[in-house]
Amino acid sequence: MSRKRVCSFNDDLQKQFKFLKKDSLFCDNSQVICQTCGAHFSIAHGGRNDITQHLQTKKHKRAEQTKCETPSVSEFLADQNTDADQIHASEGLFAYHSVRHGHSFRSSDCTSQLIKKLYQPKFSSARTKSEAIICNILAPLSTEELQCDLEKRSFITLSWDASNKKDQKLFPVLVRYFCPISGIHTKIIEFSSLPCETSDVQCEFLYQLIQKHSLSEKLVGICVDNTNSHFGGAKHAGKSNIWQKLQIRLGKEIFSIGCGAHMVHNCLQTAADCLPIDLESFAMKVYKYFHIYTVCVEELKDFCQFVNLEYSKLLEHGNTRFLSLGPALERILLIFDGLKAYFLSQDKCPTMFKKVFSDPCTKLWLAFATKQIVIFQKTVEAIEKNDSSVIEVALHIRALQNNLAERLRERYITSHTKILLQPLVERGEINKQEFYNAVENFYSTSLMYLEHWKPAFENIEKLEWALLRSMPVWDDIQSSLAICNTRISTLSLINKNNLCGEWTNAKPIISCHMSDWNTQKTPISERWQNVFQEMDKKAVEYSNLAKAVEFVLCLPGTTAPVERVFSVMNAVWSPEKSRLKVCTMKAILFVQVNFDLDCAAFYEKLMKNKWILRKIASRDKYSLQEASHTGKQQDEDKAGTSKEQ
Repeated sequence: MSRKRVCSFNDDLQKQFKFLKKDSLFCDNSQVICQTCGAHFSIAHGGRNDITQHLQTKKHKRAEQTKCETPSVSEFLADQNTDADQIHASEGLFAYHSVRHGHSFRSSDCTSQLIKKLYQPKFSSARTKSEAIICNILAPLSTEELQCDLEKRSFITLSWDASNKKDQKLFPVLVRYFCPISGIHTKIIEFSSLPCETSDVQCEFLYQLIQKHSLSEKLVGICVDNTNSHFGGAKHAGKSNIWQKLQIRLGKEIFSIGCGAHMVHNCLQTAADCLPIDLESFAMKVYKYFHIYTVCVEELKDFCQFVNLEYSKLLEHGNTRFLSLGPALERILLIFDGLKAYFLSQDKCPTMFKKVFSDPCTKLWLAFATKQIVIFQKTVEAIEKNDSSVIEVALHIRALQNNLAERLRERYITSHTKILLQPLVERGEINKQEFYNAVENFYSTSLMYLEHWKPAFENIEKLEWALLRSMPVWDDIQSSLAICNTRISTLSLINKNNLCGEWTNAKPIISCHMSDWNTQKTPISERWQNVFQEMDKKAVEYSNLAKAVEFVLCLPGTTAPVERVFSVMNAVWSPEKSRLKVCTMKAILFVQVNFDLDCAAFYEKLMKNKWILRKIASRDKYSLQEASHTGKQQDEDKAGTSKEQ
C-alpha cells in the first residue's frame, strides 16, 4: 500500500484564505499561521479540510467577531491619496513640466486655463503660482535633498566657471560625489552673481559656500578651466591663483584638476594655427556670409548644380564650442567646388575669400585638417561625459598622445589627401617636402602642447585600478592611496587593515562580472554599484572599500557639466524671457539640474511627499524667501511674484 502524500500550503490556498500565511519555522510548507486568531496549525494531513475545521473552532469565530466589532484604525485616518492631494501634485508637476521643457511662466496662464476647462475645474497654476512653486518649494527641496546626500558622503569635488549675462557676471558651482548604491552625481549647489572675476573675490565666494554647507573636511579637489587665475598656468605654480588661495583659507591641500576637454580643444587650436590656412576664421566667415541671405544661398545652389554637386546647408562654428569645427569644415569641403565657383565669379569678392579660393592648395589643406580634427573631437566626446572620472580622462589624453606620436613617425595623411596632393605636386603648385614638413609640424606642435600640460594629471594614472577593466592588484590599491594620503589628510578615515579584508571579499564578485562588463562597456560607476549592491545583499561589510572608491570617482576630469548648465541658462534666458531675475534663474537651474526625473516619475515623487503637497496648497509659498536674497531683491520678492519673469 502506497504512503499518503503530505499536503502543503500552496498559492491556490493562499488566494482563497488570505488571512493565512506560511509558518517560517517549518520548511515543508505544511504549517500555517492564522492572522485572525493567531493560531498555529498543520494542514499536512487534510489540506483544505484542515483549514475548514479550523474555521469552525470557537477561538477563530470569537476572533472574527471581535474584529468585526472593533473599528479599523484606518477609519480615523485620511485617505492615502485624496482628491486634493492629486490636484496639488498636478499643480506641482505642471510647474516642474514647464521648467523641464523650457516653457515660459507666461505660457502657464493659457495652459492652466485649458486644463481647468477640459479636465479639472479645481486646477489652478498660472504664472504667479507656477513661479512660486519653483522658487519657494521645488528649488529649496532640491537643496535639502542635496544637503542630505552630502552629509552622508566622505569626499566631494567642486567645479565652476563664469559667464556674462549683459552686465552681470554669473557663477554656477557644481558638486560631484559618488554614492555606492546610486553611482556618480553631479549637481548644482550655488548660482550667484559676483561683482568681478578676480581671484580674491572668487576665493572668498567659494570659501563662504564651503563653510555654509560644511564641506571643508569633505573637499578633496577642484576642477576648473586651465587658466592662470585658477591654477597659475600649466605647472600650477604661483601663489596668486584661486587654488593656492583656497588651500590657504582651508588650511589643507586639495587636488587641482584642469579640464581635459579644454586641453584637447586648445591643443587642436594651437596645432591648426601652424597650417597655411586659418581654419576657424575661414569656417566662421563662410557661414556668416550666407546664413541670413536667401539670395546668396539661392545663387550658391545654382553654382553647386553647375559643378554637379548637391547643395548642403553650411554649419555654424563658434570658437568656444568644442565639437563644431570639424562638422563645419566637412560641410564646406563637401560643396567646396560650388563655393569656389561662386566667390571667384563675384565682381566684389571679399579679399580673404578671393585669396583662399584662388589658392590651388586650399582644398588639400582642408581635406588634411578635417581628417585630423576627427581624432581630437572623438577624444573630446569621450572626455566630456557627465560621469567621466579623472582617470579615464588621463587615459584618453595618453591614447591621443600615442596616436599623434605614431602619425608623426609615419608622416600620416589619408588616401584622399594623397589623391589631392599628387596632381598639385606634378603641376608644381606645391612642394611635396614642404607639405610633409607642415604635416610633421602639425603633429609635433600637438604633442608639445599635450606634454606641456601633462602636470595637470600628474600621478592620476596610479588610480587606474578603480576602472575595473582588469582585476586590480592589492599593491596598486595600497600604493595609490598611500601617495594620495600625503596630500589628502582625510584619506586617513580609511582603515587599511579592514580595507584589505573587504577587498578580498569583493574580488570574487568582480571576477564573476569582469567579462560581461568589458563586453558591454559598462561605465565605471555601474561596475562599482553592482559590486556594492551584491555585497550589501550578502550582508558583507564594505564601508572602507566604498570610501576608497568614493574618493577616486568623485574626481572629475572635465568642466563639461558646468558648460551644460550654461547651455540650459542660455536656452531659458532667451530674449522672450529677458526679465528673469538671477534668483529665479537660480531656482530654475536647481530644479532642472538636480531633479534628474521625467515628469511621470516626478509626479510619483510628489504624491509620496505629503509635506510638499501641503506647501503647494498653502499660501505661504508666495511669501517664502530664499536666504540668498539680499537688498533690493529681497524687498521686491516680499511683494510677491506678480510680474512674469
